[in-house]
Amino acid sequence: MSVSLLQMYRRHIKAVRKYPSANRKRLERDIKLEWRDNQHLTDPKRIEDAIIYGENGLKELTKYEPVLSEKYKYIMSVSLLQMYRRHIKAVRKYPSANRKRLERDIKLEWRDNQHLTDPKRIEDAIIYGENGLKELTKYEPVLSGKNPNISINFNETGTKAKKGEGES
Repeated sequence: MSVSLLQMYRRHIKAVRKYPSANRKRLERDIKLEWRDNQHLTDPKRIEDAIIYGENGLKELTKYEPVLSEKYKYIMSVSLLQMYRRHIKAVRKYPSANRKRLERDIKLEWRDNQHLTDPKRIEDAIIYGENGLKELTKYEPVLSGKNPNISINFNETGTKAKKGEGES
């Protein structure tokens, strides 16, 4: 009977990883905690109750799957495309001689990832891309003149000197 609980737990984990929700990580954590609480049950009545409870929860997790899975994949892939477009715009403003190489690398990465269908991999690519985008855009306020107290200048030796800081 304990094997049925293990199978139920595994089906829940697989279903929650496909579940189209921002709360997916929390749900997965809750399922793991529930498993830890129930994995050593020996009373047949409590095991049966846990299985019935688990089957009801599994129905809830999978009832939207056929309807939403294609729509969710589409939304995620559009989000991925938008993120790559933001990368291209940001790299064109990035203060580096390596701008062209960075733009080429972003385009190559897009070609590698544009056909992803697994929602988890798409989500991971978006998270990875958002972190990279933060790096690309952290100089924008300085370069756009939005921060009047700091500007980047190069002195005669070619090293960066920040105007407005440390001046008397």
